[in-house]
Amino acid sequence: MNFKLRQAPPTTEKVVATQVDDIESQAVRKPSRDASRPVEQCPDRTNRSAYSDCDTESTPVRHKSNLIMVISLIIFLGAAACAAFMAIGMTSATRDQEEQFERRAEDLVNRIQRSWEDYVTAASYIHGRCRGRNFTRTDFRQTYEYLIGSGLNFQAAQFDPNITHDERPAMEAEARKFYQENYPTVEYRGIVGFNYDNSSTLDPRNESKFYFPIHYMEPVVGNERAIDLDYHASGSRKRTVLFCMNNGLPALTDRLVLVQETKESAYGVVL
Repeated sequence: MNFKLRQAPPTTEKVVATQVDDIESQAVRKPSRDASRPVEQCPDRTNRSAYSDCDTESTPVRHKSNLIMVISLIIFLGAAACAAFMAIGMTSATRDQEEQFERRAEDLVNRIQRSWEDYVTAASYIHGRCRGRNFTRTDFRQTYEYLIGSGLNFQAAQFDPNITHDERPAMEAEARKFYQENYPTVEYRGIVGFNYDNSSTLDPRNESKFYFPIHYMEPVVGNERAIDLDYHASGSRKRTVLFCMNNGLPALTDRLVLVQETKESAYGVVL
């Protein structure tokens, strides 16, 4: 009689035991989180569950750092913008000042040029009116009044004729008579001047071949010391006379203290 042996199916206990064994083996492979480990120590980033916990704990720190960086950047950009605007403003203000200075300087130069032309015209008028010597002192007085009426401002109007040595005695006699009759307080001394380059006082002029004295002058009052002052004596006056003689052009003396000036710090020029 033949018997056929058949393997019995596994029991439920054995299956349960197998499942329990699998769970225990998984527990061995996946270590549990140690409660004694510091929170700051983050687990391996390959473990997504533990990594999420660590990110959650460090998020406030990163937010604070980012906020500080943003605030610093805003302050820096604001300071840079302020500096740029200040630089633009200063450059614009400097340019405006330069333009104002240039306009004022140009206006001053134009006014000086116009004044110079006015005085040259007046001097040329006197020269043309008096050069032939066919005029009287009354005529010269009227010429002076005409110039004053035009609005020109000056210390004195004068005409300095070229007087030769032979003409000197007659010229001084005519002047002495005129001042005695019209200005008795004037002490007329004849032709005077600075006889030497280092002279500081007016003395009767030494003999010379010719003279350029201030023989006609208005007004007389206030300018008495300049009467018959020889401009060909010395100093810048002589240089100016020689320039006019050699070039036939108007010329201006250097800055000087006029002989009729009472203040040492007051200066003038002669055209």
